[in-house]
Amino acid sequence: MNIDLAAVLTKFQNISPGAFIKLDISIEGGSFGIFVEDGHGNQGIVTVPATPAPQDQIAWHQQGGISHRTLIHFPTALLRPALSSAAVPGSAAGVPLVCVGNKAFVAGQQDRHHREYFNIDTGKAEKVALIDAVLFTEWAVGHVVDGKFEGIYRYPLPGTS
Repeated sequence: MNIDLAAVLTKFQNISPGAFIKLDISIEGGSFGIFVEDGHGNQGIVTVPATPAPQDQIAWHQQGGISHRTLIHFPTALLRPALSSAAVPGSAAGVPLVCVGNKAFVAGQQDRHHREYFNIDTGKAEKVALIDAVLFTEWAVGHVVDGKFEGIYRYPLPGTS
């Protein structure tokens, strides 16, 4: 028998920055994130909200305590912004998807006052000129199967609007 699983079970050290992953698989629902690397070569994950609680809708840049975990890596994952949700900076606080030119970034909060931007293609930290940015308040990650988009994760989570 064959299995059609568009994911790989792996360890943290076996994936590259920019990868979309599911972690905390022992917790109901788990959590999702993007594997990133800051400007100093430190690796981490920008975790996206895992619960529909409105106060938890911030993407956090997490470092440490993750290297020993088994992860589910989605190597063919595709991020699809909802074009109707485009917003200008300042109008949508806490939104983690930022596009500038032909680049897309995930914004990870380091604490309540500091945010770092990571290029989604490379997973590497970059400076972002928000004056030229467009934010997307709604987006999904998934796969294209038989010509149809099948979602893995949706932001914001249902029940938070």
